[in-house]
Formats: sequence, C-alpha cells, structure tokens
Amino acid sequence: MKHIKHTLIAYAGTAVLGLLALVPSPAQATCTKTVYVHYVSFGFTDYSILLNNKNTCWGLESPFYTGGSAWSVCSASSQPSGGTRWAYNEITNPSTDQAHIQTCKSRNGGAADTVYVTPNSGGFDTWSHSGVTGVLRYFNECYNSGSVNNQWLNGGCIVNSGRPMWNLAQAQIDGTVSNSVYSLCHYVSSGTWIGFYSNGLDSSHTTSFYQAMNYCTTH
Repeated sequence: MKHIKHTLIAYAGTAVLGLLALVPSPAQATCTKTVYVHYVSFGFTDYSILLNNKNTCWGLESPFYTGGSAWSVCSASSQPSGGTRWAYNEITNPSTDQAHIQTCKSRNGGAADTVYVTPNSGGFDTWSHSGVTGVLRYFNECYNSGSVNNQWLNGGCIVNSGRPMWNLAQAQIDGTVSNSVYSLCHYVSSGTWIGFYSNGLDSSHTTSFYQAMNYCTTH
C-alpha cells in the first residue's frame, strides 16, 4: 500500500488504541454487532460524510484524516520519526522487515502499533509475519498486486492473528462498494477489526460505505 496519517473515531462506548473522539450520529442505533474499521484512502475522501452519518455501532480509524494525531508511515526504505502513531507498509518478507519495523517503532514513541501484511509474505497467498515482534495489529491484505483476492470470503486471509483488509478499487469501478463493505462487515464476528483501502471515495461511494456499515451493524 502507500502512506498514512490518523484519527480514531467513535467506538460504541469502547476505548481502543488511544485517541478517542465522540462524533455525531444520525441516530442512537440498536446494534446487532460492533465492528471497528481501519480505512485508508490514497485519494480524496470527504471524511465529514462518514463521520456525520455513521451510526454508533461501528468505529472508524482513518489514518489520512488530518483532524487526528500525526502518524509516521514507515517502509523498508523509509523510517520517519516523530509520529504520535505509526504504521508499517508493508511486510513482504518477515525476516528482513523486522528490523525496519523496530526502527519505525523506536522513532515513533516506542509503543506497538499497526502493520500491513502482503499475501505473498510467506509464499503464494500466505500471509506471514513469523518472527515479527513489537506490533499491536496486523492487517492482512486480501488482495494481490491490487487485484481482487476473494479468499476473505472463506476466511483465507484471516490467519496468523491478522484482520482482513479489503481493496475497494475494483468495487468502485464495478459499482459494488456497498456490497463489498457489507459482505466483509457481515462476515466477521462482533467486536473485531476490518480494514479497507481505496483510491479515494467520491460522495456516492462514501454514502454507499456508511450505509452498508450502518445496515450491517443493525440487522
């Protein structure tokens, strides 16, 4: 994937991972499940649409949202310093990425944080972070080289303590953002994390996103 900065929004009364901010909700929802969303946008997304229309049943962590605390985003070739939070993008080879992850962690407060894992980090379609330490959460990228990888439908990428992260790029082209968001949300257990990334969501797709999450967590 690419770069990141951060905020952590509302979590139906559950405080996780530090910065917590209550946001307006269209209504106090009756929740059938609680889901926490890590959403990464590599293009423009109007986060106010999400924040003003999400219900109280799902939390939203939006690393590119500039209203939150600063993230340092590290990679094998870049370990910036001074972030309140950090993310490592991405594990492709655990044995070589471990040193870069530790450098990123030490330069950005020293607390464990977030790492993305590619589907070939342990061999073909094998999400591995064997030997990697100092990480709070792993998001397994349920796609390969930007292409759709449907293995999350049968739990294929929910392995090795990682949570599923879905690429919405093709869904935007196909007009299936609502179905993709709902399907992943519906698939996972209550109280767990899921991830999405996109090339930026226009207002129509942003609406599809929050409507799918609102419906998923109340039905």
